[in-house]
Amino acid sequence: MELRTKRIIVSDDDPPFLIQLCGLLNRMGLSTIPAENGAEVLKLVNILIPDLFLMDVMPNLDGLETIKRLKGNPSTQKVPIIAMSSDADDKVAETVKKSGAHDFLPKPIEIKRLHQLLEKVLTDHSRSKRDYIRTPYRGRVVISGDGMEKSYYSETISERGIYVVSPEPLPVGTNVTVTIPFWAETITFKGRVIYHYGLKDENAIFPPGMAIEFWQGSKDNFEMLDELIKEQLTQDLQDFIKDSFK
Repeated sequence: MELRTKRIIVSDDDPPFLIQLCGLLNRMGLSTIPAENGAEVLKLVNILIPDLFLMDVMPNLDGLETIKRLKGNPSTQKVPIIAMSSDADDKVAETVKKSGAHDFLPKPIEIKRLHQLLEKVLTDHSRSKRDYIRTPYRGRVVISGDGMEKSYYSETISERGIYVVSPEPLPVGTNVTVTIPFWAETITFKGRVIYHYGLKDENAIFPPGMAIEFWQGSKDNFEMLDELIKEQLTQDLQDFIKDSFK
C-alpha cells in the first residue's frame, strides 16, 4: 500500500510524545497534522478533513466527547478514528469503541500494531495491504550468488525484503544471499529478486534498482532485522522514545 498521500490528524496532550509520534508516522510515509487537545481537533476539521484521526482519550475537551462530535459531524462521520490511552484496561477499549472509534491502541505504542491498524483503515479496498513494516534504509549491503559478490546501496527495507539501487539489476528470479551490517554484527538472509523498478521511468520516486524478497533466515536474524527497522523508524527522535514505543 502507498500511504504517502494519506493525512492524519494526531492529537495528544503530551507535546513531546506528540512530536515523536508525528515523526514516526512521517517516516512511515504519512502526512501528519498535530493537535494538543480535542478542541484543536474540532477546529482543524473546519479547515481540512483527514483520512484518519489518531487521538488520545484525553482531558480538556473529553476524548470520548470529541469522538462523538466527530461522528455527529456529516463531514467527518465516515473518517476512521483510532483512540489511544495509557490505560490498557479492556473496559476502556470497549468504551472507546462504543463511542465510535474504529479501534483502540494502548500506550506505550507497539509499532507493529500501529502499522497493522494503519494498513487496515487506510488501504483502499481495491489495493492489497502491506503486511510488513517498510522504512527508508540508506546503507551498504552485500549481495552474493552464482559466484558473484557485490556491494549495493539500499533505499528501503522491510521485515521481509529490501530494495537496492542498481542501474543494472540482477534478473528477476535470481537467488541471492543478502548480508546487512547491524552494529558489530551482520544479518544474513537467503532471498530472490522479485521485480525491477524505475529503469525507464523518469517519474519514478526511487532510483532504479531491484527488490529482493527474503525467504530464508534464522530466528535470530529476523529478530535483529526487527530491531534494525525499529531503529531506522525512531533514530534521531528523543531518547525517551523508548518509553513511548515498543
